Amino acid sequence: MEKAGKYVIAIVIAVIVRWGWQVLNWVWLKPKKLEKCLRDEGYKGKKSFVWIGPNPRVYIRDPEMIKEILSKPNDFQKPHPEPFRDSIIGGLLVTEGHKWTKHRKIINPAFNLQNLKTMFSDICSSCSEMVHQWELLTTKTGSTEVDVWPYIDNLAGDVISRTAFGSSYEEGRKIFRIQKEQIELLFNMIFILYLPGRR
Repeated sequence: MEKAGKYVIAIVIAVIVRWGWQVLNWVWLKPKKLEKCLRDEGYKGKKSFVWIGPNPRVYIRDPEMIKEILSKPNDFQKPHPEPFRDSIIGGLLVTEGHKWTKHRKIINPAFNLQNLKTMFSDICSSCSEMVHQWELLTTKTGSTEVDVWPYIDNLAGDVISRTAFGSSYEEGRKIFRIQKEQIELLFNMIFILYLPGRR
């Protein structure tokens, strides 16, 4: 009986040591190894990374590298930790392979230089209207403090309405209100802590 007790204790100790080693590897050793690899690749300053728990998230700011990454969608896979959230986001942010290529081909012509030149007058009109609204606010007192965020937000919607649909922001207000609600819900979902197996 005493011998069986020693075996049980040995097994429990072995399980605890193995579990402790796995936790140590997950929390410290593997992240340190990843950090060394990233630093050896030159990820500091212009190319950088931050830690989200034990996982590094790489940030690329160099336009040439971004262009290379976007031109090779099969080499750079996107993480999909939340299938439900990904189904809400949709589009180029989460699609892969053939679907990504199809979406990219649909969107690409809109950002052609010639198309952007034709949009310039619409963008100027929207900006002029926003500045005119600010001028109206300052006519009585000469100066005033203004929360510019709602104006900038409306400017973005107005530019999109004019350039994409040929209408003003007022006409597209209902659609943009719904989109804002969707974006707020999406951001709420993004910051919910993901726990494996909770679904």
